[in-house]
Amino acid sequence: MSDQAAFAKFEDGWEQDGVSKDGMPKFRPVLIIRLSKPPYLEVRREAGEDDIEHYSEPYKLYLKLKAGRDIDKVEGYPLALWSAITRAEFDQLIGHGIVTVEQLAKIGERKGAVAAKVPEPIMQLAQRAKRMIELQKSQGRYEAIINELTAERDQLNEQLRESHVALSAANALTNTLQMRLAGIGTMLPERAA
Repeated sequence: MSDQAAFAKFEDGWEQDGVSKDGMPKFRPVLIIRLSKPPYLEVRREAGEDDIEHYSEPYKLYLKLKAGRDIDKVEGYPLALWSAITRAEFDQLIGHGIVTVEQLAKIGERKGAVAAKVPEPIMQLAQRAKRMIELQKSQGRYEAIINELTAERDQLNEQLRESHVALSAANALTNTLQMRLAGIGTMLPERAA
């Protein structure tokens, strides 16, 4: 065995917790630790308090990753829902505190020496995020135009209905007058020529 420290990773897991009334197994969530010494040794077990104390940095990373996946608490478009990244890229970005596409797009706006420090694959993702944000802005503009045109269409439909009612009333009045005139015309004596 080598003297190298084991690689530790915390993850969510499930443990069987009895059987329900319908005969199906019940499970409860547990915190799992995976200890590895490559190339052949790997142990996966439920984590205890001493594991959390001994492997505090991997536990902090686990908490960051868990918070990044909790999309209800994220302000903006969560990276967890963005299909343009792989799980490894997601883990790397979350580990650095980037949890939204908007935060990633801000990295794409960096120039010069600051941008040179960012790895090229992350910079490419940041450029994609920036383009997505720009597309969403134009989509919002189109949505506003569509809403405005829909309101205008509804207003014109109402005016058209009112015009139909007024035209029907005018036609009824015209028909009534024509019938009266026809009745008066038969009552008049004919003139001799």
